[in-house]
Amino acid sequence: VGWAPGTRTQLKEIDAMLLPPEDLLDLGIIAMDGERKYAKFSERIMFPIHDHTGKTVGYSGRALKPEARAKYLNSPQTKLFDKSRILFGFDKAKEHIYSKRFAIIMEGQLDVILSHQVGIQTAVATQGTALTEKHIPLLKKTGAKVILAYDGDKAGREAAYKGAYLLSTHGFGGGVVLFPEGEDPASMVADGREEDLKGMLRSYTDMITFVINAIASAYDLSDARAKSAALKQCSEYLKEIGDEIVAAEHVGYVASRLGIERRFVNAESKAPAREIPVKGSRAGSEDILLYTMIIKRG
Repeated sequence: VGWAPGTRTQLKEIDAMLLPPEDLLDLGIIAMDGERKYAKFSERIMFPIHDHTGKTVGYSGRALKPEARAKYLNSPQTKLFDKSRILFGFDKAKEHIYSKRFAIIMEGQLDVILSHQVGIQTAVATQGTALTEKHIPLLKKTGAKVILAYDGDKAGREAAYKGAYLLSTHGFGGGVVLFPEGEDPASMVADGREEDLKGMLRSYTDMITFVINAIASAYDLSDARAKSAALKQCSEYLKEIGDEIVAAEHVGYVASRLGIERRFVNAESKAPAREIPVKGSRAGSEDILLYTMIIKRG
């Protein structure tokens, strides 16, 4: 962690180092406003961002002044820095994630740093974006459950919904923790409430249950047509999970949440067309029986 001084000081030091201006522009260290050159990261606490191997690929700067346009400012997208692929702190957390089969995804760099300081060593964070498809391969290799620990404001809830939907439909287990307004992991650690934080992370809401609740909450369930639309969306979601046993375990919850009978909830995934091998040029009676059983089951 470092400090980026004001533009005038930075440009003076950069000029003294004789660094190529075009490279500094490409990397987002400096920027242009017409003919005026200025330091992109000015008067910010700086966090170096490493890829999964520990190589520095970018920076994130946190403003201290409340009037700053953006609380966090990241390096621009480059060949080295793909913010939709990188998880901050993964290079430090991966050993613990692999051993514990557990990962906690938070929102900010300070959340991750302070969490690690109190022993929550599986914490990582996305880079100013919601969880994306590009994060999946990295997480998949760990075989870990994933907990999404996000702010409870509107943006946090939406990010948690999208992340939980993405993870659960890619076969991940885990859950969601939403913090009360005005609180986050960093503030709880700073207030000496690390045990409360650990308790919240242990008391997560199941990921699939969270998504079902989010879907149901978007509809007026006192209206029959709205309830029908909610049922359709929940059923389609359960089908996307891909594991019929896992999906079937949540059929009862969907029925209870929507106030309907279980028989209305269809969680069976659509089976792909199957080719049935037959012996010789004609199918025997056993082949026909097997084929009939499979078709009726599908």
